[in-house]
Amino acid sequence: MGRSFTRRAFNIRKIISFAKVAYYMALVILDGVIQEIGFGSYNDGQRIISFVKINGVRVKDVICDDYMRSFLVVGRTVKLALVRRLQGVHVLYSAQLEDGEVVSKGKGLAVAWVIMLGFAFSLLMSPIFIAILRATQSIMVSLIILVGAGMGIAYFIMKDHFKARKVFNNTR
Repeated sequence: MGRSFTRRAFNIRKIISFAKVAYYMALVILDGVIQEIGFGSYNDGQRIISFVKINGVRVKDVICDDYMRSFLVVGRTVKLALVRRLQGVHVLYSAQLEDGEVVSKGKGLAVAWVIMLGFAFSLLMSPIFIAILRATQSIMVSLIILVGAGMGIAYFIMKDHFKARKVFNNTR
C-alpha cells in the first residue's frame, strides 16, 4: 500500500514539474502605452533591458536586438510578444506599432534552441537508443527515431518561440 502511494506521489511531482517548465516557457503579449524603460546592457550582440513598463505592468529582463529596441520608445502605443525563457528572462520576438506595422525577429534563435535542446534530449534518451537498436537491428533507423524524438520534444517545449513571431501576422 505504501509503495503504490509513493509511486503515485512521485508521478504527480513529475507532472507538476513538467507543468512548471511549460509555464516558464509562456507567451506574454503586452498591449498599451510604454510608460517606462529601464537601463540596458549590451552583451554578445543582444541588448538586455532591465524592465519595460506598459500600462502598469512591469516585465523584467527583456532581451532584444538593437533593431527591435529602436521601436521601444516611451509614450508609444505598441503590442509586444515576449516569451519567457527558463532562466526567467523575456525574449522580444515581435512588436506591432500603433500604425499597424508588424516588426518581428528572425527565427534563427528559436531554431538554434530547438536543435540544441533536441540533441540534449537525444543524449538523455540514449538508453532507449540501445533498446531500439536491439529491436530493429539497424543503427540508422535507431538514430532517426532517437533524434526525431529528441527534436519533437524540444519543439514541443519551444513552440511558443515560433508562435511569438507570428502572433500579429494573422490575416483574416
